[in-house]
Amino acid sequence: MIVDRDLLLEQGWLVIPNVVPRALCERAAAAICAFINVDLDDRESWRRYVKQGHGIVAMHHHQALWDVRQLPVLHQIFSAIYAETKLWVSLDRGSFKAPQAMHEDDFRMDAVHWDGDPRLPNTLAVQGLIYLTDTPAERGAFAMVPALYRSLDTWVAAGPSDAEVRQPDVSTYPLIPVGAEQGSLVIWHRRMPHTSLANVSSEPRLVQYVTMTPAGAEDARATQARLCLEKRPPAWAVRQKVPGQLDPEPGPAVQFTALGRRLAGIDAW
Repeated sequence: MIVDRDLLLEQGWLVIPNVVPRALCERAAAAICAFINVDLDDRESWRRYVKQGHGIVAMHHHQALWDVRQLPVLHQIFSAIYAETKLWVSLDRGSFKAPQAMHEDDFRMDAVHWDGDPRLPNTLAVQGLIYLTDTPAERGAFAMVPALYRSLDTWVAAGPSDAEVRQPDVSTYPLIPVGAEQGSLVIWHRRMPHTSLANVSSEPRLVQYVTMTPAGAEDARATQARLCLEKRPPAWAVRQKVPGQLDPEPGPAVQFTALGRRLAGIDAW
């Protein structure tokens, strides 16, 4: 699969359609729903997981999530971005965002933010998500602020405070939604300020977050492998205290492919 790495660096994001097959998307969506006890065919059940913001689901190691992570095409895409084949995959989660109309209290969309400090040196690092359902803009799509991404060096040079870094004032910038079809991969540079929109449709939004990074040192590989083999959440997820987090997660051991064992750090590259 051809990946326009230069375009990613220039504009800060890419949408790559038809990455994950429909069947894998539906299995991942079903696993997320089962974890939070909702039924996509039962609208009233969606009220069981009405959360503010993007509706993170604290499940990391279901086989359906790993079946997506282990796809060779995903590895090919991230390898093209990093110009490196020796990668580890993130142990991230999914989300279930119910329609805004189901919120009994005032809905609060997550503020535009970065998942790291944009004042740090500008190194290549990306994040990503898979749309597990067709996700037009009104269905709570990923959204970003490309104008701030393009001028970020100037913004940083002005000396923003810690509070401004945690929640930048983007009121003078356009917020751009990124809708796409089921199975699409959305990738963005970590310096891209982002959020996800309110879901003003009549259907829930389901996504799986996934990214890859160049493999690290041997001690880090041992930690990554242990988390995967024992089905345990990473430390950053534990600190977030998302309701429903289990440590370890129940169920059978993950079945890894040869590629998956390397992405999980179980086998060295």
